[in-house]
Amino acid sequence: MSQQKTLEVGSQPEIHLSRVRMDLNISGEPGDVVTVEARRIEDLSIDQAGDRITIASESTCRLRVPPQARISIGDVGGDLRASQLEEPMAAESVGGDASLKHIGGIQLGSLGGDLKIARANAACSAETVGGDAKVKDVEGSVKIGAAGGNLSIGGVAGEVAASVGGDALYEGDGSSPRSVRLEAGGDLAVKLDGELSLQAEYSAGGDQVIALPGAPSEGNRSGQLRIGDGALWLSLRAGGDLFVGAKSADGAEAFDEDFGASIATLVGEKMAEVEMAISSMGAGMDLASRDEISRRVRQVVRRAMARQERQARRRTKVKPLVSLAGGASAAPNASIHDSNEEHLRVLKMVEEGKLSVDDAEKLLEALEN
Repeated sequence: MSQQKTLEVGSQPEIHLSRVRMDLNISGEPGDVVTVEARRIEDLSIDQAGDRITIASESTCRLRVPPQARISIGDVGGDLRASQLEEPMAAESVGGDASLKHIGGIQLGSLGGDLKIARANAACSAETVGGDAKVKDVEGSVKIGAAGGNLSIGGVAGEVAASVGGDALYEGDGSSPRSVRLEAGGDLAVKLDGELSLQAEYSAGGDQVIALPGAPSEGNRSGQLRIGDGALWLSLRAGGDLFVGAKSADGAEAFDEDFGASIATLVGEKMAEVEMAISSMGAGMDLASRDEISRRVRQVVRRAMARQERQARRRTKVKPLVSLAGGASAAPNASIHDSNEEHLRVLKMVEEGKLSVDDAEKLLEALEN
């Protein structure tokens, strides 16, 4: 059972989390107090000087703060979750996933897992994202320096710049005076709303379909295009196939149906196997160690599945999602099963006392790479 400490503050405290060894959960709640919760009070280091608070935690930490709190984060070893915050926040490093909802924007350095942002009232950026990135309804700009997985962006009011190793899907207004720059190692689909006023330059390693007025439906793998006054600037680079069109255009629905569908199914099946195996282990470990290692196993398996899905698609040269060839992506090969077994053996070694939690984390990272 966790323990907590309550700190009295003003309506806009400054909170710095220098290090959280495991997961960090921050939620905004009305009031003039900050509540810090951890597995044990001894896991926490808290330094308060008026409305300035510095916190470090050796275990999972939950923080409830006034919505206008100004938050900065150094290093989080696990996942980061934040919600109901009005001021922009910053985080240098997060080892796991980041799930952010109803926030005042974020400046993120490195993220080891997946990124999810929903409803931000200011700019959002991430230098590196190890997994997938999904960003929706942001009132400011969005910038993602490099993401290893797939990307989905929609409802962004400001400029967009992103580079991803997998597939990318962008949805937005077709006449807003701003720039959208996207690079994808896989397929790239851009779906536009409303009346069109844009200029674009594009290139694709595979097939390209430009389903816009005055543009050929198929053509060269690179080109330029201008419609109307050219208010919206598009710079598009796809290592695979490229689709640009209205949301109702042929090809958009096909891309949506296949984009991430097969990987979601496969991850669900494999993660169910992992959950069953983990539940049968861990009797010889303390709860915190078991939770941390099992979280790492789940994270590594999910990333491995995503990588195998992308590699399988390219190996088999499945026809492009956006060129309406149809058919599902090829399934990942048997190496996923072997990878799962290796990760679960690491968990078993911790249970038997043959590995420390720190050594197990290093071994999991080595297996992942």
